[in-house]
Amino acid sequence: MVLAAKRTSVESERATGIHADLTEADFYARYDWCLNPRLTLDDQLRRLGEELQHGASLAPVWQRGECAINVYLLACGIACTVDDYLGRRVWDLALITERFPRLRFATATIRRLLSLPHAVRTSLWDHAVRRWRESWTRCVDLACEILVGGTASGEERWKELWSAYEALGRTKLPRGLLRRRLRIPEGFRCQDLSHHDVLAMARRFVDRRPDRRGALVVLGVRTAGAYFAPLAKACLATLGWAPVSWLTIRPREGLTGLERRRLRRLARDRAQWLVIDDHPSTGKTLTLVLAALERSGVDPGQITILTPRHPVRPDWALPREAPGVDRVAVITLEPEETYKARLLTPGAVAPLLHDWFGKQGWRRVVVRTSPQVEAVNAQLADHGRDGFQVRLQHLFEVQLGGDNGKPIVVHVVAKSVGWGWLGYHAYLAGTRLADFVAPVIGLRHGLLFSRWVGDLSGPSTGSSKTVPVATLAAYVARRTQRLRLSEDPGLESHDGAWDGWKVLLGVLRRAYGPYFGRLKADLLRSHLRRFASPHPILVDGRMRPDEWLETPDGARKTDYEHHNFGPAEPNVVDPAYDLASAIFEFRIDDQAESDLLRAYAQAAVDASVADRVLLYKLLSGTLALQQAAIAAPLARSVRQGAHWNARYIDARTFLASQVHRACARLLPRRPEPTWSGPLFFLDLDGVFDCEVLGFPHTTTSGLAALALLQNHGLAVVLNSGRSLQHVQRYCRIYGLPGGVAEYGSVFLDAVGGREVALTTRSALEQLQDCREALRALPGVFVDHEYRYAVRAYRYQGGNTVGLAASEVQGLLSRSDLRELACITRSADTYIVQRGITKGTAVAAVKHYLGGRETPVIAMGDSVEDVPMLETATTWYAPADCSLEVRKLALERGGRGEGTGHITVRSRQRGFLEAAQDLLRKQGLRPRDMPGLSRPARVRTAADLLVILLGVAERSQASRFLNAFAWRRL
Repeated sequence: MVLAAKRTSVESERATGIHADLTEADFYARYDWCLNPRLTLDDQLRRLGEELQHGASLAPVWQRGECAINVYLLACGIACTVDDYLGRRVWDLALITERFPRLRFATATIRRLLSLPHAVRTSLWDHAVRRWRESWTRCVDLACEILVGGTASGEERWKELWSAYEALGRTKLPRGLLRRRLRIPEGFRCQDLSHHDVLAMARRFVDRRPDRRGALVVLGVRTAGAYFAPLAKACLATLGWAPVSWLTIRPREGLTGLERRRLRRLARDRAQWLVIDDHPSTGKTLTLVLAALERSGVDPGQITILTPRHPVRPDWALPREAPGVDRVAVITLEPEETYKARLLTPGAVAPLLHDWFGKQGWRRVVVRTSPQVEAVNAQLADHGRDGFQVRLQHLFEVQLGGDNGKPIVVHVVAKSVGWGWLGYHAYLAGTRLADFVAPVIGLRHGLLFSRWVGDLSGPSTGSSKTVPVATLAAYVARRTQRLRLSEDPGLESHDGAWDGWKVLLGVLRRAYGPYFGRLKADLLRSHLRRFASPHPILVDGRMRPDEWLETPDGARKTDYEHHNFGPAEPNVVDPAYDLASAIFEFRIDDQAESDLLRAYAQAAVDASVADRVLLYKLLSGTLALQQAAIAAPLARSVRQGAHWNARYIDARTFLASQVHRACARLLPRRPEPTWSGPLFFLDLDGVFDCEVLGFPHTTTSGLAALALLQNHGLAVVLNSGRSLQHVQRYCRIYGLPGGVAEYGSVFLDAVGGREVALTTRSALEQLQDCREALRALPGVFVDHEYRYAVRAYRYQGGNTVGLAASEVQGLLSRSDLRELACITRSADTYIVQRGITKGTAVAAVKHYLGGRETPVIAMGDSVEDVPMLETATTWYAPADCSLEVRKLALERGGRGEGTGHITVRSRQRGFLEAAQDLLRKQGLRPRDMPGLSRPARVRTAADLLVILLGVAERSQASRFLNAFAWRRL
């Protein structure tokens, strides 16, 4: 291994007292590499060498302090990366553990057995790496001692660290290790912690334990523990506690044999244990740590847990099921006690603001407050309880005065953006996007200071709901021009980190089923590599309308720097993601989307963006869907719950619409929609659509069947339980003449542009009363898209579930709701007018069309489709239809009314079989009924999608056999 850092004239500079005095802009200008925090180990080692050299040449002011923090972060990050490399597993049974939590310990044992050959092999190959890692501990300790001891004792330790670094830099490490990437410490990147908070918790522990005799082990929970544990150890050592040792584990991935043996050995020494981690959410990770210590023979009475509390969990406590919970001591740091929270006071920020504004010529700088500022800060504090990734923010009112003229008042907002180099990206982004974001004043102590834009009525007042497409394109193009990265860090990542590529891969491999999809992961990843961005950038990551403010100088973007990299962030680097997100968030139509992509492509010189954007529509919609499903049932208020519920519905609708739009482009030219010809009433769910990818979409057979019917004169009329908005979109996308929505409650004439209610006025009033009554039930949500019926559900495990039948019947027994009836399904519950069915809707449509005697064909698969099938001249059902549909076929057949036919194939393949059979009876030959051809090569995202839609409709046996065709999708 050859390190880029080389010995320079650092020693001579120390001897002569020559130090660089950099301006703030000059200091941050050399940290362009911070835009990509997911550094490889090779990068981390090189950057550490640069920091050691650079820091030694700086004057002992804030720049030198920043370099010391960076040295600490890099040294600990290197240790964490190597530890994860040494603890890697070849078998991942997380899917089984997630689906069957009770088998956690059994799967852990099976995983160890399966990994045994790998463990034996790596124990020989990794022996040199383990020795190197043991030596690196001294570098980590020295970096922590520099922070704890300050400048008084830092010079000698700085020299010693440089010498140790140089000595270890001559070791040749495996290529796989050097390519392994840093796991970002969430507390220092996505939240508001600093190393001062770790020191504060360590001192609090000492204050409560005056007896400092006996051995003490500091056990860090990776990732945060890799940074916290050695720093706490250094602090405790300076406070007189000896001996102190530290180690780290990653309990969620299981302990290695070496870690288990080390824990047992330390347990025999009867040492005290200090477990340290960042903000706990549920406490499950700490429960796993306590269980591991219990199995190692550690007495719970010897364990103390150090952890900060987060505003989201202000009353957090160790779970009752944690081993030895009554005997384990817990010491916390409250949110208002953190270093950054204590800095955000007028007295603390006054020197910084005086320095910055003084350089602009202002002689008097007075930081003050006002009722309006206090009101805004109260809203910002309340917003901080909305999630673990919400940053600390505080507003200040500043009066500026000069030698002449009247003083002016400006408002400055300070926002937490990270710690050390993990926050420098915010300054770089803010200064390089100056025309699109609030003016940046400076960055200190992990706080970005900017001018406040907008008025003081609230953080979101003045938000722009309609940002011009040209502005959106120019903003993303500016990021592409000014915030470029040298690589896509997630494209080749196999270290278990969560990122956008893996989420997208998880969606696409669903086409192969939950079990066989894993076998296709590598092949799918190789195809996704073709769509890697030619310009990887630091993306915005959140393009919502409420994050844009309208100002006299134009629209300004807020929160432009922190929804990109981090354990809970998408870790995406393609500007197409921001464009796709904007299309979703602003509900941009087809023409505006074309204008957006064209304007961006021209400004950023990115000709392939149109070929990639579909993938990022899938990604942005899926992420929004998953986030909303988790957040809705945990919302702190009814308003928040309604927001997340609406977002879940919008994301699901967006995903379905985008895939159907892509599918419609694959179809041959179709005639204009008309009401002439036979009527073919078509159910959506289970017949034309499936949900293999996690949202409603069709398959290649569904597309081929629809094209056959349309091109041979049949008027395809949807008859679905979906909302009227869904039916409108399908009619617009596929050129259908109309459809029935909400289980027969409303009819859409797309040809005439009319919406016909099939529900009475009195029933609509009762439905509204029922809607409000359902919203009042605990945990119940209502779909806002339904206007002529009610769709209600609860969230459970990231999906929706229907209400109990008894619960709904009890509600409908009210005298003022007697006109209503319910349809209960596993995923949701529907309330409709009593007597309305899909069958009555067929009769209503025929009456609307003048009652003309025209053949009516229908196809459905569920019990709700039976009334529709009964009214049809001819009907079909796929092979996987419900028992009630099969009974109808038997009854009709027994009476000699053989008008129904259950196809041999199921779902969309059954639909295609039905369409072919119907046209064959009209004299059409098979060769006149072409299907959709499979693309010969994957050139665009649409090509990849159509192949996977074909896979999704295959039988289980076919998908199983295909899983072993390693080179074929």
